[in-house]
Amino acid sequence: MGRNIEKYVPPHFSFSDLHVLVCPSSCCLHVSAFCRVLACVFINDLVAHLCGQVAINMANIANVYRDMNQLQKARDLAENALAIYERSSKSGLGEEDHPDLADFLTVVGGVLKDSGDLKGARRHLERAMSIREVAHGLEHYRLAATLSELASTYHELGQSPKKTQRLFERALQIATSAYGQEHPLVATINVQYSEVLKVTHDFKRELQLLQDAGRIREKVFGEIHSAVAQVLLLLGRSQLEQAKFSDSQNSLEKALRIYQELHDRSERAGEERHVVDHWMKCRIEVGNCLVTVSTFRHRLAEADGYKKEVAELEEKRTKTVSQ
Repeated sequence: MGRNIEKYVPPHFSFSDLHVLVCPSSCCLHVSAFCRVLACVFINDLVAHLCGQVAINMANIANVYRDMNQLQKARDLAENALAIYERSSKSGLGEEDHPDLADFLTVVGGVLKDSGDLKGARRHLERAMSIREVAHGLEHYRLAATLSELASTYHELGQSPKKTQRLFERALQIATSAYGQEHPLVATINVQYSEVLKVTHDFKRELQLLQDAGRIREKVFGEIHSAVAQVLLLLGRSQLEQAKFSDSQNSLEKALRIYQELHDRSERAGEERHVVDHWMKCRIEVGNCLVTVSTFRHRLAEADGYKKEVAELEEKRTKTVSQ
């Protein structure tokens, strides 16, 4: 079986007595004891498997709550999932640093990052990356998500942009090689990477990554989805900061339409609503969009006034030169 079962062996049982399987004259007591050993191993195996499945389901739900920005619920579920998995892996039937452990560490690390516990996030994500590199090597597809979360954490901790860029580039290269250019993970990495590019003033690449992320998410999730609206909101704000007013208006108003549709759906659901927190988030984002669009319109008005003034000055200058 390849497992350490000595701790389940009754005190009177000796592994030298396994000859009972082929020796009819052996004591029936030993046969009974050996059967109890096998039963203990089987039951413990089953319990460990069930615990593992519970932990996986809890981690998946934690990710959903994270997407809904319900970070306390996400954190509670993610940390409980990790604790359950670690207890089952230390029961003698698993490996303490099994590659699956890195999945739970990555989930917890991501939630801690979003919750503001950057040191805790860094600790979990660095451990996850170490486990993955030892288990799978440096270019395994399961490294991509962990690298991206760790790079984002380093960025928020104020570490060198060059260091975080190297990690993001590595994550992108692994993800695109493993999944292709149109995978949701690639979109997530693009969104996280864009925050670093904003700091390094690589605005062209920042916009390109956000546009790619929006296209991928719309293709995967459909046009009316909060993940699409999230990217459009980031894209519109970035375009606004770069004075791309027309593009900004298009992106922000499209995001606004998506959030408004999600809001309207929640209203139509009435008392049947079972994810009220998510819909409340949609309402909040609608408000954020309105504020951003109104800011855009104010800046656009300023720009139009400035353009008019410049045109008048140019006309005066031309007249002066001709005289």
